[in-house]
Amino acid sequence: MNDPRDVDHTLNRCGCPAPDPQDASGPTFFLIKGAAIKTGYDTKFLQSHGAAFGSLVVATENAYLTDEAWKQICPELTRGIRFNIRRAASRIGITQEEADQLWVVLALDGFKSHTKNFRELIDFAENRISVLCEDRDSSHVNQAFDKYVVSDSLLNKYM
Repeated sequence: MNDPRDVDHTLNRCGCPAPDPQDASGPTFFLIKGAAIKTGYDTKFLQSHGAAFGSLVVATENAYLTDEAWKQICPELTRGIRFNIRRAASRIGITQEEADQLWVVLALDGFKSHTKNFRELIDFAENRISVLCEDRDSSHVNQAFDKYVVSDSLLNKYM
């Protein structure tokens, strides 16, 4: 692999500021290059290996996010976020019913799949998840890969 853009997987993880490290890690989704996921690499596998509730593996043609992948990810992402809110709230004496009334913010980059799929945005809102989208041209400031693109020599050293 000589080109850092030639990938076979992508990982995205949700997190939140929390006093207890158990509550800081949210759902992770993995985009795998290919037509299908290997048998056994499912949600149960991820959780048994330390991934948070709501984590998911999705196969796409090039391991990049597509509209179809985003539509598969959003329901699990929503469940995972709400689960983490309930768990964190219970640690400080807030009931599940009260926790379900709390709004949270999900900050996303301005990638078109995040913003153009209206059904997913409605589902987030119905689950009290307010979506904040950054300017689509800001990823070079906010995302490490875009900010620090790996040079070929460094990439070859570790790959």
